[in-house]
Amino acid sequence: MPSGHLEAGESIEEALIREAREEVCLDLTPHDVRFSHVTHRSCEGGRIGYFFTVDSYQGKPTNGEPDKCRELAWFREDALPGSLLDYCRQALAHISEDRLFSTFTCHCCLGIWRHHRLALGLRPINGGDIEGESPLPLLGEGDLSSENASAQLHETNRPHLVA
Repeated sequence: MPSGHLEAGESIEEALIREAREEVCLDLTPHDVRFSHVTHRSCEGGRIGYFFTVDSYQGKPTNGEPDKCRELAWFREDALPGSLLDYCRQALAHISEDRLFSTFTCHCCLGIWRHHRLALGLRPINGGDIEGESPLPLLGEGDLSSENASAQLHETNRPHLVA
């Protein structure tokens, strides 16, 4: 799935068209795509991922970034590869159910949240387990010291685009 970040001054549609050209060598127009889903990745500092369905395109899908991507392949919805990011897998399931919005919290971030929540002396709401709670944004995210986990997980808080 081609994906990327918005450049300064760029619209979501412009980013989608640019990323498709850069990553899979396809030419798209705004009329070729339709909005399908948005997901709030709450564990990643509030990142938002926009998903679009491409109805038509010009060109032949080609790996435009062989240094970042080993190969391109088509997969059936019931046979997605294990390497597909969990938030993308969840979003695709929601798209097939015609759900336009979802929230995603990854387990790796829950571990970081649990560590820092306990360090701050915070307790679960209503005695609930952390697995069932939505993590609240942490102040001083840059100070997370467990091997500088926040830097390893996420380079920026720019909106993330997935086509």
